Amino acid sequence: LAKKQGTAWKNLVAWNSEHTYGVVRQDTITNGVTPKFTHKQLTEHGSSSSTFDAHSFYDYSEYLSQILLLAHQVDHDFHKSVQQIFDIHPRTKQAQLGDGDGDGMVQYIRGPVKLMERAKNKAENDYSEEQYPTAPCIL
Repeated sequence: LAKKQGTAWKNLVAWNSEHTYGVVRQDTITNGVTPKFTHKQLTEHGSSSSTFDAHSFYDYSEYLSQILLLAHQVDHDFHKSVQQIFDIHPRTKQAQLGDGDGDGMVQYIRGPVKLMERAKNKAENDYSEEQYPTAPCIL
């Protein structure tokens, strides 16, 4: 791939998402899922019940479910694109990366879309320090 695509390959390898976009989130990327409510809106118009946390409910139940629905909708096209970018052999699911001396042989294994509970745990634990809402950090 590096020989065929030259400059494009070097740009991909050198690309740094945090440098280019800051933190990559669903609500900051083109065609990403944006929140319908801000933290301020949920605070001002949330429930009067002291036992209901409108922020967590929206982030982990409503917003996260929209993100997972999108993930399922684009899953096939995403994996197809990855296989094309890395020139994955359709039968062996392998590709040669690097200069072709065999050191860069990779095996492509398609992973499933995260389940709701795993995505919720990841948003709560791995991204708890990120700006609200945290669900869009799940890509």
